[in-house]
Amino acid sequence: MAWPESSTLRSAGIRDLTIGWRPDLPEVESSGSDAAAQLADLAALLPLAQHAFVGSTLRAPGHPVSRLFGDGLVHLHSATGPADGGHPNVRVRRHVGVGHIRLVHHPDVADDLVEWLTPRFRGIDPSS
Repeated sequence: MAWPESSTLRSAGIRDLTIGWRPDLPEVESSGSDAAAQLADLAALLPLAQHAFVGSTLRAPGHPVSRLFGDGLVHLHSATGPADGGHPNVRVRRHVGVGHIRLVHHPDVADDLVEWLTPRFRGIDPSS
């Protein structure tokens, strides 16, 4: 009996994560650009939107364990790589020593979400 190819053992969502996030917009896809350029295109398409990326590693980012396993499920580059372009409306957080499953309940990630989701008032006093 032949074993199935290892790539077919993973779900489509997990297989997609191996190449990182890619916008699924016709305008962006037709440009034929790489992921960083696609993010730049998306940030320009949605200039008032805040784009947020959270990634983690089991050890320090350069550690062999982190390079092999990332956060235990997703490599750091897949989670945050496209967001490294320095766009003003893109936020990135990297957490060291946090496994993928722990991200959902980690207090530092909760702090990130509060910061990102708190309304930003442009010159308006929120108390009035």
